Amino acid sequence: MCSRRSASKSEPSSEQSYASQTALPVFSLVAGSAMTRIALAIESISISVQHDRLVIEARQCFGETALTAMSDAVRSGHMPTINAMSAIGLVTIPRMMTGQLLANADPLRAAKYQMLLMFLIAGVSVLGIIGTVYKIASRLTNDRHRVRLDRLTRSAPH
Repeated sequence: MCSRRSASKSEPSSEQSYASQTALPVFSLVAGSAMTRIALAIESISISVQHDRLVIEARQCFGETALTAMSDAVRSGHMPTINAMSAIGLVTIPRMMTGQLLANADPLRAAKYQMLLMFLIAGVSVLGIIGTVYKIASRLTNDRHRVRLDRLTRSAPH
């Protein structure tokens, strides 16, 4: 016997469809910003390893790990996030908040959503940058903690 209750569970409610309309743009903003910052950290680590190889190895001789020796890449990857968070609401009216204000939303609510979005971007970026730099640092050093520049460039197949 089929009851009305089981039939209504299979249909999406208006709250569920509204959540997907909200979650997808927020996810795309967070993912896009995080990918940009991770790419910046990757570029920074590849340049710094090529130019500062001896400095990195000297720092490792004094007991630092590969990740802390290559911390400049982590710092440079975070700079766009830090700059955006320091200027939020003072110099610029950011993306999501502008759309909400143009749609006649409550300004305080729009500011809360924008702060939530900025904290999400910062958190995802931090996790992504640290994970990426850690993986690259472990890939660019061997088991004796020497920097291996030959692993940075892809060699042609034989």
